[in-house]
Amino acid sequence: MEPQDPKPHIVICPKDTVSLTVAESDADFSYISSKELRLETELRPLVPELQVSSDSASILSIQITFFPNQGFSIGTIVHHVVMDGKTASKFYKAWAHICKHGNIPQDFDLPMVLDRTVINVPAGLEPKLFQLLPYLSKEKVNARNLMLPPAKENINVVRVTLELSEANIKKLKEQAKKESTWSDLLLSTFVVTYEKSSGQSLFCKEEAKKSL
Repeated sequence: MEPQDPKPHIVICPKDTVSLTVAESDADFSYISSKELRLETELRPLVPELQVSSDSASILSIQITFFPNQGFSIGTIVHHVVMDGKTASKFYKAWAHICKHGNIPQDFDLPMVLDRTVINVPAGLEPKLFQLLPYLSKEKVNARNLMLPPAKENINVVRVTLELSEANIKKLKEQAKKESTWSDLLLSTFVVTYEKSSGQSLFCKEEAKKSL
């Protein structure tokens, strides 16, 4: 960010690179890659650090971790100012396809648009949003600081992999439409997945409380 410019910019330079870390781990690959409960502290080392300073931040970092005689993992981290999870997923798919085939066919299902000019921002709204930054930031004195808060390690946090098939998602959408009073209800895969996972998490939380 420029000191005199209140607006942050996404800058692309000819010699820009993506940070790549190559690591090796003696952890149990079968356990790490399973769908069972895994400690968050055991998965954290597989994710790279995002290079960030007070006035600039990287967009993407990649880490390849080898598990000798077992397999490997690819960990990525992106800056949410530039892309969200869905955009990142589509970017990875496009990148993998280009590396494998050399091009992307026109009928390839990747409707990804990164052009921010397609959003018509009303005149005068943008400066007002920048004025709100100090109120939204925990660091009131220097709200323009791009440094990320340190990641907190919690030994009581676990991760689990949940899979929903295309048939499961279709059934969830049909169920939601039946229960809704909106005749033209539009539901994305993300919405029904989030609703399902959140509901399941709350149910498990309440059941766990009963056993205490």
